[in-house]
Amino acid sequence: MDVVLLVLVALAGVIIAAFSCFIPGLHIYNLIAIIVLLHLSGAVYIDPEIMCFLFIGMIVGYSFFNVITSVFMSAPDESLMFFIFPAQRYFLEGRGFEASMLIGVGSLVAVMFLAASVPFLPILLPRIWELTRPLLGWLILLVIVFILLTEWPRGLERSESRWERFKEAWSSPLAGFLTFALAGFFGIILFFKPPIPPERGFVAITPAFIGIFALPWAITNVLSKFPKVEQHITDSINVKVHEIIRGGGAGFLAGMFGAFFPAITAGVAGFLAGHATAQKGDRLFIISQGASRAIYYMGAFLLFFLPTMHITRGALAWMTGLVFTPERVEYYYLAAFTMLLCAGVSFLLLTPITKLAIKLVHRYGIRTLSIFSIISCIAIVLVLTSWEGLLIMAVGAVIGMIPLLFNCRRSNTLAVILVPLGLNIIGLGPTIAELLGLFG
Repeated sequence: MDVVLLVLVALAGVIIAAFSCFIPGLHIYNLIAIIVLLHLSGAVYIDPEIMCFLFIGMIVGYSFFNVITSVFMSAPDESLMFFIFPAQRYFLEGRGFEASMLIGVGSLVAVMFLAASVPFLPILLPRIWELTRPLLGWLILLVIVFILLTEWPRGLERSESRWERFKEAWSSPLAGFLTFALAGFFGIILFFKPPIPPERGFVAITPAFIGIFALPWAITNVLSKFPKVEQHITDSINVKVHEIIRGGGAGFLAGMFGAFFPAITAGVAGFLAGHATAQKGDRLFIISQGASRAIYYMGAFLLFFLPTMHITRGALAWMTGLVFTPERVEYYYLAAFTMLLCAGVSFLLLTPITKLAIKLVHRYGIRTLSIFSIISCIAIVLVLTSWEGLLIMAVGAVIGMIPLLFNCRRSNTLAVILVPLGLNIIGLGPTIAELLGLFG
């Protein structure tokens, strides 16, 4: 184990993530999946140890840099849906740079919390897992109920007709419930009878994620008219120390909650943490959500190295597990150190990367970048999953467009993960799949 080489490889991964952030809708998991696929097919050989630490740098960099496409190009992934509107409001007010820095600050503070907890995680997490494992089904059920309850009847107008008032109030919630049902049914099909060839099964969910979370935003950007807003670049940001600590702390807890428990994404965990800690104000909300998603990605991958547990959380750990198994405790502490170092470098690079993104958006416009995003998403799906993946992506895009067209919560699309995993945990997954004719 050449420590210096592995750290340098991780820093190279940060640079790769920095360049990938300029492609709206491109998830770093897609690039990692291509690398793993090339390695498994024999087309390219990379030492598994080096590949693992390259992925550490890529996921840390992505945690910091992907907010750029979300703030300036409106192309969030599943972990960004809950804070896209406050960040987008900052962008429309010419404060996109400030929003990007707030998210970066939250991410960096959360990584510091993660570093401080590294010695305690091998002791605490196995005990927490033993206590909560029998309750996982109920936990996911409560999260589903919470998501559905956030769809509350509302109406902006007071029509004279009772039917019109009913329609105005319930059109959005009913569209949300429909989105949840369709996404859940779609997820069951993908989990129990995916149309992707078995040798590429580890990326079977990728086309659905691209279709649900990336394409609808890109399509909307192409069809919409975005005003050109002059972005103000400042030397400092208006935030208080207690907001940073409170937002970063809440985000750390939320991120670890999402990283540790299956099927809970960073957006859902951050949303729950926001309610639990009574957060108010856009700054605090953006900081906490930035912290939550950073720990969600980094924490889940750090669990892959945990010496006292053998659990795999998140797509990155699953893909890395195909080529590498950390068998020594030294890997855990080296991975934690590397993540902290890459986080510091990513934060330093965030300012010039954000300035460059502002220049690109001003020069080419969101519409042009979104067209490029659609083309790149189609190309990635073709490379990873062939034409079958395009069909999955198209279905996902239709489901993902419903919240945008009917103004319901995008969190309902997370049923594509919550429903099949929840059914499997409580033992009903195979029974439901058999009733739907997905076996045989």
